[in-house]
Parts: sequence; C-alpha cells; structure tokens
Amino acid sequence: MDSEEKKSIMDSHNDGEVWGLANKDDNCIITSGDDNQVLIWDHEARKCVKKFGVSSRSAKAKKGGASSITTKPASQCARAVAVGPNGETIVAANDGVVHVHMTDGSSKKLEEAAEWIEVMSVSPCGKYLAVGSHDNKIRIYDTTAYNCCGTGAKHSSAIQTMDWSEDSKWLRSTCQAYELLFW
Repeated sequence: MDSEEKKSIMDSHNDGEVWGLANKDDNCIITSGDDNQVLIWDHEARKCVKKFGVSSRSAKAKKGGASSITTKPASQCARAVAVGPNGETIVAANDGVVHVHMTDGSSKKLEEAAEWIEVMSVSPCGKYLAVGSHDNKIRIYDTTAYNCCGTGAKHSSAIQTMDWSEDSKWLRSTCQAYELLFW
C-alpha cells in the first residue's frame, strides 16, 4: 500500500456474460464478452497475456439484439470470437458487425448481418470465414480481403452452430428451429 507499484493478481471479464471462446494455438485461447473485452490467455502460465476492446463505437443493436445484463451499447458486446488464418482475432458484436483485428494493429469492419451474430467458423484451409446470424443467414467471407463471397438463406430460424468438413468444401449448420443443413 505504501508504494506506487501495482501488481495484477487476477484478470477476467467483468460486466455481463462471456460468449466467445476460440483456440488460437496449442497454448493460447481467446475469450470475448459483454464487457467490450477480448482476453488472450496463456493456459500454461495460467494468466491473461493480452487484452483489448472490441469496439469504441456506441451503437444500438440493429434489430432485436441478444439480452444482456451489461449497460454497454450493443456495438461493444462481443458475442463470438474466431482466429483467422494469419492470426487475426475476429470478433462479432451484438449489433451484427464483425470486427477483424489484424496482427499489425489495424482493423476492419464487416457490416452485413441485420441481427446479432452467435457463431463464426474459419474453414480448415483458412480461405473462408462463415458467420451465422439471428437474421437466419450464413455469410461466407474470403479471408484474403474479407469480402462477402456468398450468403446462405435457407434456415427458418437463427443460426446456432456451424462446422466445416475437413476438406473445407462443405459447411454444416443448425438453427433454433432444429434444422440441420449442409451447404
């Protein structure tokens, strides 16, 4: 107490819920939550090694939005997180916007979804990012420039899960209406 030196004894998400979880490499995982934080964890050292904010924007959810106990705007609440093929941290906010945080410190916004995004998945080959939204659509982005290269709109309810085949040629998805579709 007498010195000015501060020592962190614990890091965690601290406002609302934790939604996103992604495996970065064999020793590192990433979490995201309603507190506008993305935390990168070293599981061998058992500590947070880096943290950053999702967004500084202050926007409401476009339509609906997931319920949350935080007071932060929907644009700052992270709902899903993924790791891109070049180590990018990809975070989906509660307002339907995807933020791609590049390893060089720059970032890019992907604004396509009309409602909040619950799930994202990068293909095993690293060429595609699938984004599943509560507007019942799956959007596929190429990961070289993060441009939308396709949209799947056959589900009758919000997308909940997605996973790729090993060869990255097929995508399997489920929605809240219990539909299982193959793309």
